[in-house]
Amino acid sequence: MIKFNNNYNFDNKLLSVTPLILLYYFNSVNFIQKALIVCICICNFIYWNSKNIITFILDIFFANLFIIYNLFLFYKKEGILTFAILIPIVIFFIYSFLNGQNGSRQIVQHLIFRFFVLLLFLKNIYVSYSIYDKYNINRWFG
Repeated sequence: MIKFNNNYNFDNKLLSVTPLILLYYFNSVNFIQKALIVCICICNFIYWNSKNIITFILDIFFANLFIIYNLFLFYKKEGILTFAILIPIVIFFIYSFLNGQNGSRQIVQHLIFRFFVLLLFLKNIYVSYSIYDKYNINRWFG
């Protein structure tokens, strides 16, 4: 059974507003990402301020859609490097979730998880070239 602890009120408030950073890049993304950003901001704010199973499911659903969509875009550009950024995202999310279930602080691990997701998002927005083109690897192997 999932436990919803409200032991650290400041941490919950901080984690509820951090996705608002994504709104800064709202005009730089496509329609799908715009819709996901709005859904993430709303669901995340509601979840961290009133924790229950419905808000948890909505928050996890839209956050996973956002991460999977950005991983898909990143995979189309970089291929195998996708797994290099996926591994820390999964590790820090699981570590944060387990700390939250134990009733201990999860803010550090959850902020690191969000930092890696933000890096993935920014990589998809600002870097449009492939590492193979940058270092001309196709010339070496193809």
